[in-house]
Amino acid sequence: ACGITQSGVLSELSGDAVFFGVPAEEYVELAYRNKLIKEGKLHFLTGKGQLIYEGAFDDIDMAMQMHADKNMPAATVSIGESSNGFIGKTIQYVGKTAHAASCPEKGINALNSVIKLFNGIDALRQHVTPDVKMHGIITKGGAAANIVPGEAVADFYFRASTKERLSEVVEKVKKIAEGAALMTGATLEMERYELPYDDLKTNEKLSELFNNNLRELGITDIKEAKATGGSSDIGNVSYVTATIHPYIGLTDCPMVGHSVEMANSTITDKAHDRLLIAALAMAYT
Repeated sequence: ACGITQSGVLSELSGDAVFFGVPAEEYVELAYRNKLIKEGKLHFLTGKGQLIYEGAFDDIDMAMQMHADKNMPAATVSIGESSNGFIGKTIQYVGKTAHAASCPEKGINALNSVIKLFNGIDALRQHVTPDVKMHGIITKGGAAANIVPGEAVADFYFRASTKERLSEVVEKVKKIAEGAALMTGATLEMERYELPYDDLKTNEKLSELFNNNLRELGITDIKEAKATGGSSDIGNVSYVTATIHPYIGLTDCPMVGHSVEMANSTITDKAHDRLLIAALAMAYT
């Protein structure tokens, strides 16, 4: 909608407008990802990171993206939102299988390493700043209860308000993971399974212009920026060009993000009106 709006006036402007359609914004399926990496076709695991790597933003002077917000009234826009730095890690332990009853002493329990990893990360939580988020799942923990697990795998997300702090947290987690391997005798492999997202650096001048255009469109309830626990690859873009990522309220009803209720709200007349406001505000800016 924004691109269509701009197309009618491009001849009157002194620059170009570029519309990016971004595939694989958040995740590339694991097996397909590994295939592309081995073939040398994929370097980053989200759309904008790959586009940056390929030079798509090299001659871009400013970038804008808008997001529907789940917790704002429909007449509201939020400017200058934060977006945490993010990295996803797969942590794999390899031990040795053995019969858990007749000869457990011959086995090396990889699952014990994962359990100690979780306990170590839980202990770390009380020694990090409030912006740091750490959440994980066990994706592989053994084949049967009477077999000492020879392989165990956990996937973790780590987030922080800056990529510098994120790097510090991941380094601490790496030491915890190494300690868990030492305690059991298992071997450790750690690799990222999604592109590290950078934290968002909002460009204040561009944000001010956007604010003014919102008022011209009759949107006067403009909220101050608030901290968010989420992450987006728009943060990576903000490190290479002037960037804003405003949020626009979708309905007047509280919703849970990434839910059926959120999806249903996007096909209402009110949501369509919000789309037009968002498109016009970006086009004017």
